[in-house]
Amino acid sequence: FPSESRSVMAVGVGDFVIVFGLLKATQYNGKYAVVMGEEKEGRFPIHLMENYGKMIAAKPSNLKPAPIIDTAALSAKQIQKELEERLPSPLRTLLYNPPKQKNATENIVIMLPGIGGSHVPFHEMSETMNLPQTGSIALQPMKPLPFNMGWEWLRSFEQDGNLIRPKPGDMRRLNSLRDTRKALHYFLRVVSASFGLDLNRIFVLGFSQGAVCAVDLALRPPSGYGRLGGAVAISSCLLEEEMMLEDAGKQAEPEEKEKSEEPPPILVTHGKDDERVPIEKARDAFRVLKKLVSRGRKCDVSRLVQFKEYRKKHQMIGGGDEARDVVKFFADHLYLRDLALESHPDLINVNKNPDILEQFGGADAVPKDIRDKLDALHINDG
Repeated sequence: FPSESRSVMAVGVGDFVIVFGLLKATQYNGKYAVVMGEEKEGRFPIHLMENYGKMIAAKPSNLKPAPIIDTAALSAKQIQKELEERLPSPLRTLLYNPPKQKNATENIVIMLPGIGGSHVPFHEMSETMNLPQTGSIALQPMKPLPFNMGWEWLRSFEQDGNLIRPKPGDMRRLNSLRDTRKALHYFLRVVSASFGLDLNRIFVLGFSQGAVCAVDLALRPPSGYGRLGGAVAISSCLLEEEMMLEDAGKQAEPEEKEKSEEPPPILVTHGKDDERVPIEKARDAFRVLKKLVSRGRKCDVSRLVQFKEYRKKHQMIGGGDEARDVVKFFADHLYLRDLALESHPDLINVNKNPDILEQFGGADAVPKDIRDKLDALHINDG
């Protein structure tokens, strides 16, 4: 799993790595890649990030885990540039906003605009939200719209320029969503490895078409990486084609071999006056979403998946109540360190790993001076 300990771990499937030491294909040395499959005949298949779609085979000795970005030493612009260099070109148009607290990037929120929208207002919104110990990445949609109308996450238009009207059996938008999911899986792997954060510290917030992608990533994260920290879906959550399949007793995606016991928390918000996705359709989509979340899992769906309605149209966060609910969602689920407590001069960081305690001869053999200091602080496991 992506964490700081990766630097001493062997390379495995899904890892974000750097290629080095090639004697023949030297043009790939120093390039970033993702390991795409198991080792076969002494080589791993890897997907080069710079040449999006380029696959080569490399020996384990020519691969090493990509280093974690030193967020404490770099400016926001430098961190953003480093991320851009690690990503394929369709995913390089982004804006990074660091947490206000130095050296405290404990979470990342990825923000996905809707069709035709810009990532710039989302970057500005993240600055306004100012979530503690949380960086944000506002990402431009990766596919160009026809007639220079902007960008989209998945195919939306017919060849004649009219919007695709969902109908049973039409898989074009679902297939397009699968392609986008594959690209965003790469993005999540890069972010996870670059910040040294497991996937459960990464959240996705999306609007409209971006909300569909956010929910899709929450339901179907990259294999072997666990689950997301959570997802916020504003003004949409599922494609109608997926709803049609579910209501017909079919599944848009095959069952996963392994599922986490508990899916990530998901907040869906919607406007009662939405002129693009009527509130009745949004309520129906939420019904199907709960079905998807609970399938094959033992979990309290009503606790993990929420649906909230507001007096607004098809727009981003529309008012005080919605803004408060979104911020509360993050407050409930972000991982936060107690920075004030950490700055206490008498605080000693105690690692509860049994192997560490064993260095003292077991928990009962921890030196008395350490026990006395902890007792003086009245710290408990809560």
